[in-house]
Amino acid sequence: MNPSPAMASLLAPERLTAFVLGAGRVLFVLLLVLVGVTLALKAGRLLIARALRSPEGKKYPLDPRRAQTLQALLNSILRYSLYFVGALVVLDALGVPTTSVVASAGLVGLAVGFGAQNLVRDVITGFFILFEDQYGIGEYVGVAGVEGIIEDIGLRTTRLRDFNGDLHIIPNGQIN
Repeated sequence: MNPSPAMASLLAPERLTAFVLGAGRVLFVLLLVLVGVTLALKAGRLLIARALRSPEGKKYPLDPRRAQTLQALLNSILRYSLYFVGALVVLDALGVPTTSVVASAGLVGLAVGFGAQNLVRDVITGFFILFEDQYGIGEYVGVAGVEGIIEDIGLRTTRLRDFNGDLHIIPNGQIN
């Protein structure tokens, strides 16, 4: 049985070769992206862990809980950034125009930034409180009109107990 003319044009050697080469190129790019992202993640995690490790004899060593919090935060930022860039490279290899994806991501980020302005301010302030070691657990401080001893410091909030025994949970964005 002879194939129809439409089927014969689909099975033409030139088209078949072009399809196989295109698919091979996409698979090669996908493999390169997977290997590259995996290696970059491992290297980035190692560098983050090494940067936050407290050297012996340091005058003010970084509290292990703070170091763990900062390490988890930086690892998440690294992971999601690499996944996003890897996905863009794969989409570009598939022929999808990535400029519109990047523009859309920028607009979505802007909308989320306006919608979650207080949350973002709290987290950024908390990051700098932890990173700069502005105060620590067990210290007596006066922040946001409340005085007491710090019980816990997180990225979003600081827990402070006053001398009446009341626990105050203060968003880090309110701390000056």
